[in-house]
Amino acid sequence: MKYVLVTGAAGGLGKAVVNSLAEKDFFVFATDINEVVFDAKNVKFLKADITSNESINELFRKIKKHTDSLFGIINLAGIFFLDSFVEGEEEKLRKIIEINFFGVFKINRMFFEMLKPNYSKIINVTSEVSRYTSQPFNGFYTLSKQMVDTYTHALRRELNYLGIKVIKVEPGSFKTKMLNVADSEFSNLVDKTRYYKKNLLKLKKLMDNELKKENDPKFFGKLILKILNKKNNKINYRICNSYKLMLLGILPDKIQDFLLKRIIK
Repeated sequence: MKYVLVTGAAGGLGKAVVNSLAEKDFFVFATDINEVVFDAKNVKFLKADITSNESINELFRKIKKHTDSLFGIINLAGIFFLDSFVEGEEEKLRKIIEINFFGVFKINRMFFEMLKPNYSKIINVTSEVSRYTSQPFNGFYTLSKQMVDTYTHALRRELNYLGIKVIKVEPGSFKTKMLNVADSEFSNLVDKTRYYKKNLLKLKKLMDNELKKENDPKFFGKLILKILNKKNNKINYRICNSYKLMLLGILPDKIQDFLLKRIIK
């Protein structure tokens, strides 16, 4: 039996991953701060807060009762905020970094002793935005994901000496509750801003066009299954990424600045 730990299991992508693995006879420890029920007998849900050392320690003790080794750790837990750096709250920035980055760091560090050389894999899920210069008003989220991005590269090179694979996955837009969160965050930002209301209303049209490209989370679940089953993995996988974002990202930052100022004015 191959045991896998999945964080963020209550989210849309998390559920897709858990169900995909359960169908192929993995035993999945699914964890999230929110309760969720899975019907499969080879899925065990364990509630945990990945920002709390005490909660993670308890999660470790519970999993240790079932197995001494993990075939995989899949870090999916995360939150999304939209805000500006001049008007945004420091508490929101600290919260998104605590969950999106330190949650990954803490889980990997706690469960590292359960990973076996030439057997185990760590999959860190970042975002398509993590490889680009941040777009306006998405700096909080991009910063947190770029931290995971840098961490993943360094961790991969460190664990390469120990025979443990570290893989990064960059998903684009999927049909999950995150889309509703993005819409709500945008509305809140428009309501509270003193400086950017006109720019944000222009940006909303562009954002809506991208969010309409709702991809099925099942595709993501199948990709994670493929990564776990594949012997020779790529360093990085991208799935359902935005072509517009990729095209913009090719341009020098100064030209991007010019275009963004002209389009969102």
